[in-house]
Amino acid sequence: MPCAEACPSQGIIVYGKAITVDDILTKVEQDAIFYARSGGGMTLSGGEPLHQPQFALALLREAKKRRIRTAIESCGMAPRAVLLEAAGLLSTVLYDIKHMDGEKHKRYTGVDNKAILDNLKSLLEAYPKLPVQVRTPVIPGFNDNDEVARQIGSFLAGHSNVSFEALAYHRLGTQKYTFLGREYLMGEESLPQEKAERFQLVVDEARAFHT
Repeated sequence: MPCAEACPSQGIIVYGKAITVDDILTKVEQDAIFYARSGGGMTLSGGEPLHQPQFALALLREAKKRRIRTAIESCGMAPRAVLLEAAGLLSTVLYDIKHMDGEKHKRYTGVDNKAILDNLKSLLEAYPKLPVQVRTPVIPGFNDNDEVARQIGSFLAGHSNVSFEALAYHRLGTQKYTFLGREYLMGEESLPQEKAERFQLVVDEARAFHT
């Protein structure tokens, strides 16, 4: 018996369950009429869905066979070949850029951002007509300033298939830290909505200037 089932106090909680490609697409197809009207479809999210490449690609291939529109939410930290293969099966890509400075990115996230930025360049070169929405979570003390916004805007300039969205920092993930027994270092920090709006404006202006 799994530990989570045997634990009377629910000290161990299991999230998720084993599921097949067909299980997922059968559920997706139940809303096919709604998707046909809205133009929606299926989005692979996570975590990073490309960390399970075989399953993610199998799911996308079968969805394409069934003519289901697909999107993926990715931080870009995946093997380039996997990302590009997935892109060929997708209707839309949602791609996160957190910072342009590699050292600061590593200090705060644990990894350098070179692969992330290089993967995005390769994606845009290989699929110049694929809709890509780049998103930046605007985080207090990390990237909430005009210089970072200008750098991102310059990086994205000249790509007509790319849209950009600044995401205001929120604290919705704090409960996960509690479950993992980790300290949430941001504490009660918050970000005024105006700062996210300012970030969006500066990115848009930088893209226009460098196009």
